[in-house]
Amino acid sequence: MKMLKKMAALLLAGVMALALLTACGDDSAPSFAQKTEDAAFGAMKQATGIQVNDADLKKLAESKIDLIDTEKGTFDSRKSYSTEDSEKFLADLKSTGKGSMTMALPLMKDGKMQNGIYEVMEITADNIGSLNQGTDTMQDLLDGMASAYGVSVKITKIGVAAKTVNGKTYAAVAMTYEVTAKPQQ
Repeated sequence: MKMLKKMAALLLAGVMALALLTACGDDSAPSFAQKTEDAAFGAMKQATGIQVNDADLKKLAESKIDLIDTEKGTFDSRKSYSTEDSEKFLADLKSTGKGSMTMALPLMKDGKMQNGIYEVMEITADNIGSLNQGTDTMQDLLDGMASAYGVSVKITKIGVAAKTVNGKTYAAVAMTYEVTAKPQQ
């Protein structure tokens, strides 16, 4: 009887060890935030031709999601860049006709901005397929800047992140872009 109990205990220990090891795989389905990030990066990749989601810019993009006013669903675009970087960018552009800057901001809902504040696109199962609208809005802003200031703008690196905050999923894009002043005619 003692031998049977020992064998049963040993068998039970083996089954428990196997059950523990079974949970070690990473076969879980991606989270909705991961699906959002993949879709947003896909849209940016298509818009820019850039093939790599830069790790440092991705971290920067994620940090901007934390600055969303989640009660109002808004973001202050003045938080998308550092003042020091902006001043250096403007000084370089003025002195050499070229400048490079990095900025990061959550995807915009409709492209409307008032006093630097805009409504952020909340990503849902219903609109995840249309993330290109948010990335198109960002491209439109860069194109508008290029047109208004007579410069050319080229995005050189991007980082995309998505995160769920208080049950709402948001995506943000960080980008480094180069600006070159067009020659005066």
